[in-house]
Amino acid sequence: MKKRVKRNLIIITLIVVLVIAGVLIYNLVQKNISLSPSPGVAAMSPIENPNYPPRNAIDGNLNTYAMGNPKPTTYNNNGYFMYDIGSIKSLDSITFDFAQWNAVYPGAPPCTYQVFTSTDNYHWTQVYSRQEDATHKCSSTSSYSRAPDVTIPINTPVRYIRLFYTKVNDGTGWSIAINEVGFKEQVIPNPKKIAQINLDNYYGMGSIYVSWNYLYIANNFRDPVSEAYSSILSIYDVSTPSYPRKISGYILESLSRSTQQEHRALFVSGNYVYIQRTYNRDIAVIDVSNPSSPKLVSSYPINEGKFVSFLNGYGYFISRGETYIDIIDFTNPASPRMTSHYKLSDNTAYDGIVYIDKTSGKKYLYVYHNHIPNPSDTMTIVDVSNPYSPLSVGSLGIGYMRTQLNLADKYLFSILNLNTNAREPLILSALDLTNPINPSSILPQYLLPNGDTNTAGINDISEHPLFVSGNYAYTFAQNTFDGGGNRLFIHDISNPVVPRLVATYAFNDGIYRYTPRIFVYNGYAYIYSAPLSPSSMVDVIKL
Repeated sequence: MKKRVKRNLIIITLIVVLVIAGVLIYNLVQKNISLSPSPGVAAMSPIENPNYPPRNAIDGNLNTYAMGNPKPTTYNNNGYFMYDIGSIKSLDSITFDFAQWNAVYPGAPPCTYQVFTSTDNYHWTQVYSRQEDATHKCSSTSSYSRAPDVTIPINTPVRYIRLFYTKVNDGTGWSIAINEVGFKEQVIPNPKKIAQINLDNYYGMGSIYVSWNYLYIANNFRDPVSEAYSSILSIYDVSTPSYPRKISGYILESLSRSTQQEHRALFVSGNYVYIQRTYNRDIAVIDVSNPSSPKLVSSYPINEGKFVSFLNGYGYFISRGETYIDIIDFTNPASPRMTSHYKLSDNTAYDGIVYIDKTSGKKYLYVYHNHIPNPSDTMTIVDVSNPYSPLSVGSLGIGYMRTQLNLADKYLFSILNLNTNAREPLILSALDLTNPINPSSILPQYLLPNGDTNTAGINDISEHPLFVSGNYAYTFAQNTFDGGGNRLFIHDISNPVVPRLVATYAFNDGIYRYTPRIFVYNGYAYIYSAPLSPSSMVDVIKL
């Protein structure tokens, strides 16, 4: 009798322990807190299958897979897969390769799930969610209805990755099966100067552009013998960026001694260069199909203003004074023609850029209006989808802008002053163009590193250099106060809400008379600068 009572007590105790353990596991899952696997390994809950263990999903082998409960039951619809990658890494993306038809029954991909990341296994951020709806139904009978593999861009520091699922396949008892979970690390720029192009006797505010294997530079030239002044387009072969080689120099126009030619725009498309000549007041079209022998094929007359954008064969020019938008059809480079001359109500236009909305396919021109000394500058939004009939569709206030507009994906970047002081503080501004006629500001006040506040130089110039390419924004500051020289700053904007400085590069001591120009192409930054001396240079920096 005593043995029977003792045995019953043991059984009851075991049942209580199992119930408590089950409750604890359930609470852990429900509260979004995971049991931590060992570094560099994976774990699954609520059941790990010894024949198809979690480590199979991180072994780099697509022929193996991890699977949960080997028995079909609807309880399989709730659980998680957890991966500790071993240390905090800056990840570009996470990939889930689900077992589709290669897993034994009841293995299948999840239907509804969320993906979370964390750096400490405590604070979690959701980075992806898949829900079932009319267009995303999951079925066990059709390969087209199974949840597909997915690559999730995240661009953030991560150590822990967790997939939390609430339904597997059609929900009738399938068990989750995963071929592989992988990740791609971000490549952090490590700028290093590899070449310098010295442009002796070339001076003034220049423009640069890189396309394929060629670097195009437009600036002024003073002949040391005849003392004649001209505007020159120089073409360099940069197929080997560390050994740039000059191919040709083409005279754009002759200048008087007192003229300081300002190249406000230089675009390259296909075999043609499109450049604004402010002295001749036209847009020149130059055939560079043979880079060693450029040829002028046409020119289009313009008024005082700025050639702000070139896209898909059309040029966009904003006149000064009475503000007009001229849309010019360059689809036949030898015979450009105007398609519209559109009057804006605000006569203070300074810059602009064209954006194509990927959802609708429409084109919008964002025009910046400079209201100095009023710090509340504005932007007009013009629908230019029909180049013959542009239409203003919106406007917004943006603050005092100090740079050219730049686009990256669906975001419009610029540099703003917090006040009308032409020196500092400067902030990086971003507009989300998801709704292109009603953009929203997404950045807090992200202060940019700045140069001196008490010396002459770049900080006295109204336009501050900015270039945006991929996940990075490039800015510049001059600093002679502490001997730091001039600096290129590289900011990670992969998460535009939280930009961060990731690299700094010091180059070329001295004070600049004109705003430097930055162009980034294929992993290299090309920086045009013109110090106070009558010369200029281009630094080639490997990122």
